[in-house]
Amino acid sequence: MKKEVIATADLMSLVESAISNNQKATFKVTGSSMTPFFTHALTSVTIVKVEKPLKKYDVVLFKYQNSFKLHRIISINGERVVASGDALLSKEMIQVEDIIGIVESFETEGQNTMSFDQKYLSKVKRYYFFKPLLIRLRRFK
Repeated sequence: MKKEVIATADLMSLVESAISNNQKATFKVTGSSMTPFFTHALTSVTIVKVEKPLKKYDVVLFKYQNSFKLHRIISINGERVVASGDALLSKEMIQVEDIIGIVESFETEGQNTMSFDQKYLSKVKRYYFFKPLLIRLRRFK
């Protein structure tokens, strides 16, 4: 498979096009907002069209204030979704219609994980239980 480096805006345009045509899109994560589960430039995510009801802890790609975010759903209320990066305390309030796709799987250092994997989800739930404390402790390092 041929690999190219392209600007984020161009990449997201290609991702949106692929998803709207019922194709998958895979790309490397940039940034640290999804640490510890996704690692900058090491983790690749595969995004697919949302075809099932969204649920808490799903990771979604969405448009937010003229940019694109790949963050985890922390609550859903009808058409309103609250999302946040795993390493962040800030939250984004978005509409379901702003969501481009959902992470089907991710790969870090050769290990592929499906987003519905129970072992992975157990780690996510444990992390979110302790997240406020963990983030505050990280600031003192």
